[in-house]
Amino acid sequence: AALTVLPAAVVLAAGIALTAGLSRSVVAAVVALLVWRLPRWSLDASARQAAMALLPDERRARASFAIDLVPIATALVVSAIPIAVMLATHSRWIASVPALLAGLVGVWLSRRVVSTWETTQLSYRLKRRKRLS
Repeated sequence: AALTVLPAAVVLAAGIALTAGLSRSVVAAVVALLVWRLPRWSLDASARQAAMALLPDERRARASFAIDLVPIATALVVSAIPIAVMLATHSRWIASVPALLAGLVGVWLSRRVVSTWETTQLSYRLKRRKRLS
């Protein structure tokens, strides 16, 4: 359930940011930022820890790198494009359109993950090996 809340919060926040850009409202932009960040502060850390607990030790470092650093690095590079377009056209709503599209893709992907979650939990390949002392 936590996996569907985060992308839905991105879609909601991007929609609020889109209306904030169209109406030039700073208050709506702050609300959009809060709607986007609050679920990440509360749900994201626990969901990541739960996902990492399922992985075997030899896959954990690579998955941790992918989960923690790749989205931030990608966002830093990709977000420059809509910000440059926004500054060139003086249209503040343009920067929230890619966020809305990314949120919709996230909702679609999270629905796929949630639908296969039960079989993943029971997979013998992802079980952590018990160490003998």
